[in-house]
Amino acid sequence: PNLKDERARIEKNGGRVVFDGYANHRVYAKNARYPGLNMSRCLGDLMGHADCGISCEPEVSDRELKPDDTHLLLCSDGVWEF
Repeated sequence: PNLKDERARIEKNGGRVVFDGYANHRVYAKNARYPGLNMSRCLGDLMGHADCGISCEPEVSDRELKPDDTHLLLCSDGVWEF
């Protein structure tokens, strides 16, 4: 949610983004203290989708694999948060 376009999408859809004072930007419902997620996209969070503007649409990029590519990491917010 710290990216400008993600923040704009969240705010347009009724949510708000707040810096937690430590390391993360968190998403909340407009006039509430929930859910406090540090991601702007997720699957299955009904409250986040309905009240906060969180999207289940993934952000996708393509990369052509080369012979020297040896690892592929698929990680969620729990890996990248800190």
